[in-house]
Amino acid sequence: MSTLTVVTRPARPDDAVQLDGFVDGSHQGKVYGRFNLGQLIENATATVVAIDPKHDDAVVGFLSVTRDIPLPFGVPKDRGLERMQWAKSEASTVGYPSDVAAWVAGCGVKAGYEKVAVAPMLKAAFRLLPHLDAVLIAAPPEVEREPVGTSFVKMARTMKFALYAASRESVLPRLRVRLARVDDHDDLLPLVASAANDPRAAGGPLSRLPGGEASTSDGARGLGDEYALATLISRALDDPGKKCVLVAEAEEGKTGKMSFVGVMAVEAVDGDEAASLAGKYDLAAYDNLMPAPDDDGTGEENDEDNSTKEPVAIRVTMLCVDGAYESQSADFLDHAFDAFPEKDFCVLTLPPQAPELPLATLAMRRVAPTDPEADDALHACHRAGQLRGFTVRLAKDDDYEEVWDLLEGMTDQEELCTAFADAAATSNTSQAAVVAICEGQVVGYATVTLGTEISSLAQCFDLTKVVDVGAHGQSAFVELEDCVMNPIFAHKRRFVMCEAMRLSRATCVLYQLAPGEEEPPPPDVVSLDFRLVAGRRSHTGFDAHFALYAFTNRISNSPRAAINSRIVVVGSNEAALAVLDRLLTNNQCAFNNVTLVTNGGLAVGGVASRYNRASIAKLALENGGGNTSTGGAGVALADAAVVGLDRERRCVYLDDDSMLMYEMLVLVPGRGDQTRHRLGLTLEDETPVERVVDLMANLTKEDAERLKAVIVYGDTMEAIGAARRLLTAGVPAAALRVVSPTEDGTLFAVAEAAASKLRA
Repeated sequence: MSTLTVVTRPARPDDAVQLDGFVDGSHQGKVYGRFNLGQLIENATATVVAIDPKHDDAVVGFLSVTRDIPLPFGVPKDRGLERMQWAKSEASTVGYPSDVAAWVAGCGVKAGYEKVAVAPMLKAAFRLLPHLDAVLIAAPPEVEREPVGTSFVKMARTMKFALYAASRESVLPRLRVRLARVDDHDDLLPLVASAANDPRAAGGPLSRLPGGEASTSDGARGLGDEYALATLISRALDDPGKKCVLVAEAEEGKTGKMSFVGVMAVEAVDGDEAASLAGKYDLAAYDNLMPAPDDDGTGEENDEDNSTKEPVAIRVTMLCVDGAYESQSADFLDHAFDAFPEKDFCVLTLPPQAPELPLATLAMRRVAPTDPEADDALHACHRAGQLRGFTVRLAKDDDYEEVWDLLEGMTDQEELCTAFADAAATSNTSQAAVVAICEGQVVGYATVTLGTEISSLAQCFDLTKVVDVGAHGQSAFVELEDCVMNPIFAHKRRFVMCEAMRLSRATCVLYQLAPGEEEPPPPDVVSLDFRLVAGRRSHTGFDAHFALYAFTNRISNSPRAAINSRIVVVGSNEAALAVLDRLLTNNQCAFNNVTLVTNGGLAVGGVASRYNRASIAKLALENGGGNTSTGGAGVALADAAVVGLDRERRCVYLDDDSMLMYEMLVLVPGRGDQTRHRLGLTLEDETPVERVVDLMANLTKEDAERLKAVIVYGDTMEAIGAARRLLTAGVPAAALRVVSPTEDGTLFAVAEAAASKLRA
């Protein structure tokens, strides 16, 4: 009999069908508190499922945790609130205050998987929520007989209620990191060799030995290629002020045996490298990797020439981590900084074709390039970015001064501070503001407008493809106005947004991005973590001329894979826009390096008209944020003609003497349908031109009855059929006109002649 094994992933709305087969909602409510499966999948802080890969990925378990303790079910409200308060107090007493703990809101396991499903799901929850120290349960003692019982320890109890805890240390302990030794070589070799032979290893070249190190500089030891790793470690030990190699160990199962699961090589950045990076990327927020200018005591900065100073940055030259531990890569950073106590910044570069590196997304921020020829993605972080005690709370009036300091240097500082103060005011019931705090200092904030109405948005956007609308209450939608983070803590932006939702009692955040170069770019959290909602054509007279982004807890826990490969799309017709539409609204992958080459700009429209001016706005193609400089979901536009193509170099030459390198090239030639042109309609004319099949697919009876004028253009049997279908759908006969594209209208002339004979 084969051993049962499971793998885990974040839950999806369509998992509810399988979960309903073995999850008893009534029983869940009695044990864990108020229970609604659909709402937990969409809105819980984290919901994960266990699946059996040997049985068609059947869902065999689920675990849902929330930051707020669930309200006990089946007891009077006052007694339930009393139990909740007791549980919170006891949790703080045993070392798990609310900012580092989450509560189980539901857990179910299919029969036969009780012993194998819970532990992996708990690990997955800790991976998704790196700030957690413990997952807690506040429940009657009967929970000990549930599948989770063996994974939790009783911490406190009353007569009919108890507190249970599963600590991170017992479920997913942090990696044990230390300096590498030369005699680690043999034990590390299988890990490094595995990455070297894996073309999809995270980080690509960064997961392999840097520079093909083969021997020591003097060659005295005569080491061959097979000793390259030992050489790397030896050189670091010989020059600890410039180089460092760290290894990470983890316990294998319950045997207690430690094994190597990762290795990181780090070097100090020299002056030439710092200057080169500062010339290609916008490193101003990181002081261009140099020491901060000294204050001479007069309140003015001393502008001493930085050329005499050493950079205060280190660079990751190798990071190879076992796939099962990649989500814990950030555990290396504190030890890397400890090895270089005088350094404040850490950077790494990735070629565009390299697979996503978890460390870069978990603990670092992508830096915008300033040089168009800077192909590699540069990621940076500050040593303070890993400080413990990062929390989010509702803003207060006296936060204004710290927010003012946070915004120092921004051109719209006064305007932003005024907007923050208005949102934070206790008298303002239509807005809310939260601040992010670390070591007592404000390091970020977000403001939202409460109670956003979505009925009109649903007419213009396919919101159900991104959000499970039915799992959200009528007042659960809010609109993000602004989100500003100190760059040091920019990697915590998703956590800030999730807390902003929780504290404002919302479950979905929306953001509207209007077109226009004068519009400011969206906040990083929108570009990187929100989902662009696909547009749909509205037939009610109202259409949205903006892009809509959405964010929920489920979206936060299901980040898209970052694809940094350079994609160049050539064409200005609707087919080219359709390609971009599919790329930008993809729910699995974030394509961060897309360029659209349009000679003469965007000009679309035709009988299959999916795209008009509103459609282009919905794709965020013509606004200040429509670029990929920070890895956001946008497109760089190049108004030029292609004059040459070098397939070997993967390069496109443009008529403005520039060139674009690519990993993927999409050529979409052709003029496209010219119906709008023949009818004298320009792109600025909002009159929609559509195929009848597209119109009928989205036309409700109510919309049909409200239409004032519909022109059927054609002289075929299809045109006659279209008119009939529109009348059947409810379009008023007085609103319908049939226009022939030819002067004589051949088909209709024959029909009229036949009708005349019949009347005679």
